[in-house]
Amino acid sequence: MANQIILKKDKKVIKPEKSNFRLNKRNLYYIIDVGLVCSFSLLFITGILKLLNIYGNIFYPMEFMGDNLIVHNWSGLIFGIFAIFHTALHLKWFLPKIKKIFLRTRNFKPKHFGKRGRRNLILIINVTIVISLIIVIVTGILKISGVLAQLGLYYQYSFIVTLLHDWNGFIFGLLVFTHFILHWKWFTAVTRKIWTKLKYGKFIIVLSIILVIAFPIVPMVLNTVSPEKPKTEGISIQSVGRFYFNPEDVETIRPDIFTSGHFSIFDILVHLDKIGEIQMQYHFKADLNTYVIDSLNGMQNWWYYAYYDGGWNEENVYRMDHYPFKPKQMIVLFRKSGLEDIYNTYIQEYDRLNKNSGAVIILDVYIVMPSSSLLFHNVLVTVHNLRNDTFQDGIITAIDVILSMGDQGLLTYELKWYDSIGTAETTSYWVHSINGKESYGRCGFVYEEGDNDFISKQNHIHIPSDIRVINSPEYLVYFWVCV
Repeated sequence: MANQIILKKDKKVIKPEKSNFRLNKRNLYYIIDVGLVCSFSLLFITGILKLLNIYGNIFYPMEFMGDNLIVHNWSGLIFGIFAIFHTALHLKWFLPKIKKIFLRTRNFKPKHFGKRGRRNLILIINVTIVISLIIVIVTGILKISGVLAQLGLYYQYSFIVTLLHDWNGFIFGLLVFTHFILHWKWFTAVTRKIWTKLKYGKFIIVLSIILVIAFPIVPMVLNTVSPEKPKTEGISIQSVGRFYFNPEDVETIRPDIFTSGHFSIFDILVHLDKIGEIQMQYHFKADLNTYVIDSLNGMQNWWYYAYYDGGWNEENVYRMDHYPFKPKQMIVLFRKSGLEDIYNTYIQEYDRLNKNSGAVIILDVYIVMPSSSLLFHNVLVTVHNLRNDTFQDGIITAIDVILSMGDQGLLTYELKWYDSIGTAETTSYWVHSINGKESYGRCGFVYEEGDNDFISKQNHIHIPSDIRVINSPEYLVYFWVCV
């Protein structure tokens, strides 16, 4: 009886109070929508800045783009979470509409569109948003550092994935904006009601906006104001432990490669062995031009992961005593089978060097640009000593290939020095342009080199080309990517 309409003598109708559940559900809808609006605004704005930086070269400073990327990624994560909740709460409306499309296609006949045009338009936009969101999520995952490289698809598809993600993201943004406009009256009405009538309405609205906007910005702020890292560096050895060392105490056992004060990953292990932290047996194999580990703490078949600041775990087949150490480097040793396959490629390089009387001659050099490709055979590589601060005179690096081809009139190039790219320290020369095609924003030339047995995957590691010592690789490729 309490829920019935009561008639007074003055004939005024008093409606019963609405249930708290319905009010709470509406507030939940609203909070989720506020989160969607705020996170989408950050996501879309930073996405537009990235888009302009690729295709318009407007915001060139890499430091800015690094912070922008952090906000974009985190706001995308937040938006995705809110979008999942939003979709789940509206499934009761959405699924019957989809079912009706398949069962009653006459709903979309022209004679009905005038009557139900707005509903049909909303449904079409919602379905398109879902499809577009799936594409954005999948391509966004593929764009995460290291994913395409681990799949061996980096230089074939990185530009396509970036193009699809960015432009589909732009279309997705327009669809979401249209969706928001179509629901503007509901959004403003609920905002007005919560702001004026709900006891803590103002607090809920303001706090929701602050939290959603602040959350993706916090990582950027922490990255900017983080305290200086300690000078002690570390290396992890699977099933053995993590060990720390002072780089100033490490000396190289490859003085034929490194200058004083510079050393390789292998030198770190030798240092730890000398000070008694580990027990390692090793020897030098001339036909491989590298040191090999016989045993470490009684275990055999050791290999490693390594990457520089801003990088990620990536498989490699690069000589451990050639890999230069840099501050903030991640190094992990683990046991691996199949090392003989890697060593066989070293033997092949050694044989090619002997066959060519010590001259580095690369069988195939590829230059892959967005609209054209070049292929050169039997390219002679000469020494330029570009990084004689790190290496001894006479050491040939991957960047010498481009310099040598320039000397021979095979192409034109321009180098550029970067202290950092985004938030990552690099301190290296990069190939800025080839034959007039200049890098800009997040697009430019990267490379890989090695044996055809490990093409695209293990050969593609993120060592700057000016500090990647080469012996006599079977191929080398510089290719254009956008990240």
